[in-house]
Amino acid sequence: DFTLEKERVLAELNVAKTPLVENLKAAADRIEKKKVSHKLTPDVIKILTATFFDNFSVVSLFLFLPFLLLDQKNCSTTIVGSLTAIFFIGNYLGKMFLGFLIDSFSVKKIFLIAEILIAVTIIVTVFIDGMVAMIVILVLLGAMTKGTVPVLNVFLAESAKEHDINIDFAFGLHELIVGIAATLSPVVLGQVANVFGIQKLFYL
Repeated sequence: DFTLEKERVLAELNVAKTPLVENLKAAADRIEKKKVSHKLTPDVIKILTATFFDNFSVVSLFLFLPFLLLDQKNCSTTIVGSLTAIFFIGNYLGKMFLGFLIDSFSVKKIFLIAEILIAVTIIVTVFIDGMVAMIVILVLLGAMTKGTVPVLNVFLAESAKEHDINIDFAFGLHELIVGIAATLSPVVLGQVANVFGIQKLFYL
């Protein structure tokens, strides 16, 4: 038994000295020692800027959509509540659907298409009157507005990794910008709606 144990230990020591194992250890050491940057690159700045404007507009939808339904569509409070719930259902569907598409398509293309669809559906929301059409549009609008969240997160993570930027630093700035956008949006757009009307707000 002692002889077998001795041979096993010697075999492990020999394996540990093979070129493959030595290369793997060296690579692990390089990764561990590799320094990450806290400087922002132009690509990351663009993503954070897109994050600001995306959240700035999304927050306004949450706040002012019920006013549009009440004032312009003459919906009862019961219908407004139901349509708002449908909008939130679209939010959850969008996160799953666009998150799934990220695995198959370019993140940048998905984000651009989502933003175009958001702009189109917001304008369409002002003009449509039928209940079925309203439900379809609100599901689509809800899906696109919240669907951009995982898209931007992946976009930021990929860019931070590509440029060796500290991921915690990048997402810390991301959350700060989201908070600033969420704070400014109701103040600024509330004033716009007060001056120009709720319908003109959705055109913006």
